[in-house]
Amino acid sequence: MALKPYVDGDKIKKIEVEGSIIPARNNGVPVSELTEIISAFNTLLRYFDFQSIGKVEDEAKEWSQEEIFDFLNERNERQLLFFRILTEYEEIGREELVDKMAKRLKKPKFNGRMLAGALGGIGIRTNKLNKEPLYEKDWKEDEDGWECYYKLSTSYSPIIEDWFEEEKEE
Repeated sequence: MALKPYVDGDKIKKIEVEGSIIPARNNGVPVSELTEIISAFNTLLRYFDFQSIGKVEDEAKEWSQEEIFDFLNERNERQLLFFRILTEYEEIGREELVDKMAKRLKKPKFNGRMLAGALGGIGIRTNKLNKEPLYEKDWKEDEDGWECYYKLSTSYSPIIEDWFEEEKEE
């Protein structure tokens, strides 16, 4: 791996590492510091993999039953209701989902933005855990236009249904 300095006059204005340009701070670095920069760079190379910069670490991982149960135990009321409703339908459109959530939450003003907030929380946590999504969404067109449809991921639907069954029993 090479470090390529870009010099303008007596200042290093930027360096290039594996095709990535890193600009210098302020007005640049004095050329007299180049030896120190190269030494520091070589030290970093001994300990860090610069070639993997910008690469996706891993594909999302599968969930175990225990992990899904733990995940669901951490969800809030709206997020759990979302999953509960998905266990009851093979697939449900966004408008119908929002209506059902509003009725069950006894919040007539519940709307699509509130659903988006609940789904955003689910997505953020799922991504932090580097796990596959527990639900799928698909856009479909009918005579009224386009609508988003939701359903549980086929792989995890039985586990999520089991969690709700166990919750009923408690």
